Amino acid sequence: MSPEVFLSVAHYTHSVAPHQRRVTVVASGVLQLSDFKKLMESPRQDPAFDETFDILYDFTAVSNIAVSPLQAYQLARMDFDAPKGLRVVAAPKDVVYGVCRAISAYLPAEDAARFFIFRSLPEALQHLATPAPRPNAEALHI
Repeated sequence: MSPEVFLSVAHYTHSVAPHQRRVTVVASGVLQLSDFKKLMESPRQDPAFDETFDILYDFTAVSNIAVSPLQAYQLARMDFDAPKGLRVVAAPKDVVYGVCRAISAYLPAEDAARFFIFRSLPEALQHLATPAPRPNAEALHI
């Protein structure tokens, strides 16, 4: 059985909203390993980027992610000076959602705690709008 061949027809853009402390990356088409590298690096080249900003990956128009299991592991283990904020993915298509979940399974624990995948853009935006839970102050003084 021959492997599937995908044309690299991915498109992606990013925008930085300092007032929201958020970067939004919108992608479409078929993402391959090289596309992931570029879409992860491009916001970091933006002068308005701050590593503490949350990053929203809007994959609602991504039709497929063509990476092997080894490439999924490599993506999860890439060191891009990982952002300190949340990384949230909106991935409504089953195949895109599944590959994103596979990638998340390989993330180091400290990165996995800040990485969330949702089936819809409204769910992802709702998560970003929800204040982060804070530890109970009383519990810290045990």
